[in-house]
Amino acid sequence: MQYGLFGEYGKGNYTLHSKAGRGDGDTHYAGGGLLAKWTNKHSVYAEASIRQGRMSDTATDILHDGAGNGYGYNVHTNYFGVHLGLGKVFCYNSGRSLDVYGKYFYTKRNGVNFETGTDHYNLDSVTSSSLRIGARYGNTDKKWNWYGGLAYEYEFDGEANGTVNDTVIHSASVKGSSVRGEIGLRMDATKDNPWKADIAIYGYGGKHRDFGGNVTVAYTF
Repeated sequence: MQYGLFGEYGKGNYTLHSKAGRGDGDTHYAGGGLLAKWTNKHSVYAEASIRQGRMSDTATDILHDGAGNGYGYNVHTNYFGVHLGLGKVFCYNSGRSLDVYGKYFYTKRNGVNFETGTDHYNLDSVTSSSLRIGARYGNTDKKWNWYGGLAYEYEFDGEANGTVNDTVIHSASVKGSSVRGEIGLRMDATKDNPWKADIAIYGYGGKHRDFGGNVTVAYTF
């Protein structure tokens, strides 16, 4: 059984397309949480995490009035998330492994209120609920090990709603199917080295189109 505390920080840019037009924005977040992972003798594992933090969101032309005019905002709010996963690792004599998994992710960003000129905006909370099924293949016999992965992901929610002066505004949604690819390098902790690290880049295609990267560093004991 493995468990621990973690902190996280992230920053990104996005583009949102809706019936009213296109909007652009950038966001950054900081928070932390708890994680746990259990693995049996057959290399079947179950994992879970819970996280909470605060995020800032700056957008331009993300909201549109009846005349088609675009407006932006700069807001700060809290977020909350959980994830559950189940998988199995197949190990081969060549020093390679195949990790086949299914993972569920839930994230909620609280709603916000702000003023633009004489208008009052009330944006509802945004919830993401997604299922990812995929596999990751790589080597396991070196200090730093490479891997590559491919997964199918389906977003069940991801709709943004709100009002301006109590009038409903056009909603936008990322609900639908996407494909996720990743490549990375990983260093696992050993009895002589308590540090572990993971450096990866990833990309999405389909309903969700995105690319990015992440760096994870952990101390085990």
